[in-house]
Amino acid sequence: MNPPTLHPITDAPTLLMALPLAILLLAIATFPLIPHLNHWWEKNQSKLFLALFLSAIICCYYGARGWGIHGSNAGIDTVQSVINHAIVQDFIPFIVLLFCLYTISGGIRLTGNIPPHPHTNAIFL
Repeated sequence: MNPPTLHPITDAPTLLMALPLAILLLAIATFPLIPHLNHWWEKNQSKLFLALFLSAIICCYYGARGWGIHGSNAGIDTVQSVINHAIVQDFIPFIVLLFCLYTISGGIRLTGNIPPHPHTNAIFL
């Protein structure tokens, strides 16, 4: 079954849905400075917990939104579509881009008479 298509203007999330991102950015900026939270924030598990909690809010929003509008399974299809778009179409190409930029700017050591420069690295890629 194809996931439901959302109209970009009428089905756009409200500004309230930007609140989890704002909370995450605020936590990254302030939790290391708060004496009672800085040791808790040092653990990667705590950062993961906060990120998963805030992303669950977004997934629940899309699930309830799709379920209420399109039918019984459409909420799950909408969440799968959003996660697929976020991971496959946004995250993986971004990581590949970072890897390529790191490789190009880093200077690969090759044995031979070719000097390692960003230009030659780009040619090899």
